[in-house]
Amino acid sequence: MREFAGPYHGFHLVESPDHAGLVGAYRWFVNDPIRFTRSLRWTVEHGHANNFANEYASVAYWYQTEPHAAFPALPARDALRPALPAPYDEVREAYLGAASRAIQTAAIPEVYRLAAIGELFYAGRFEDVLRRLRER
Repeated sequence: MREFAGPYHGFHLVESPDHAGLVGAYRWFVNDPIRFTRSLRWTVEHGHANNFANEYASVAYWYQTEPHAAFPALPARDALRPALPAPYDEVREAYLGAASRAIQTAAIPEVYRLAAIGELFYAGRFEDVLRRLRER
């Protein structure tokens, strides 16, 4: 609900108590290491429908005996991002365009209506978003 700093985890930024705005957090797995012997795959959920374009960063350290074989090249940055659902770009453009127009024209009732549609957008219910935008 608010900023917090501990030795192994914390929130250094909480814009809104319901986490609707910007949130910055950290987590160190010092006391509970993630053990593996051959390989490890770690993913980060980008919203409940995997549709957030958030900025994430991570660091991993491991201990290894020498000598070892050469490591393969890492994929390009964009190849590491999860694929967004097919209609995401269309829905994002339609929703954000409608919101921008409503704000620019000071159409407050429309801004409130679009805020309710935003819940559908962030839940990944893209067909419902397009249907509600067309209902205007």
